[in-house]
Amino acid sequence: MVYGPKSLQAATETGTGTGDTAPAWAEDRPGLQSHHDYWVDRVANHDRVVVPGDGTAIWHRAYVEDVASAIRVVAERGVAGEAYNVGDRRVCTMEDVVELIAAELDTSLTVVHVSERELAAVGLDPDDFVLYHHLGSRYPHVLDTCKLASLGWQSTPVKQSIAETVKESVTSGRDGNAFDPGRAAEEQLLDSVAG
Repeated sequence: MVYGPKSLQAATETGTGTGDTAPAWAEDRPGLQSHHDYWVDRVANHDRVVVPGDGTAIWHRAYVEDVASAIRVVAERGVAGEAYNVGDRRVCTMEDVVELIAAELDTSLTVVHVSERELAAVGLDPDDFVLYHHLGSRYPHVLDTCKLASLGWQSTPVKQSIAETVKESVTSGRDGNAFDPGRAAEEQLLDSVAG
């Protein structure tokens, strides 16, 4: 089992019978990718949360345990030399993710949709908000996971994976500050759009 197209090419050229898994951003475990910590912290600690655009931005996610099971499934049933995308079978919008986090934290909040122009007025950009889109683009992040599913692989239901992600994030004490666009600028923005 290899990870990445260059590794797959090298393994194929040397005659190693292997497949490749290519996950979307993994959620739930530190040391992998903890991008959800920012949103968990925002939802847990603020009653108003800024979401760029209309909330329908799509970012395909992959639960870390699903990545592990995909690697096993590809190793056991995959075709040597083939690449398999790993991601939730249900793609969520940014607002879906925020609302699922709020439900898991048993809290309510107001999602405040803001335009690129409103963000720019306080020195922010949609790319400042992790999991909005690929940095530098405005394109949705979606993977075709049908090939992996055809091997019998199934993703964890999104509600369950978000629940585990929120639980682990809160327990860890991480706050996602590496991805924080700056609450002061957000507060200024929230005051201006509410005003």
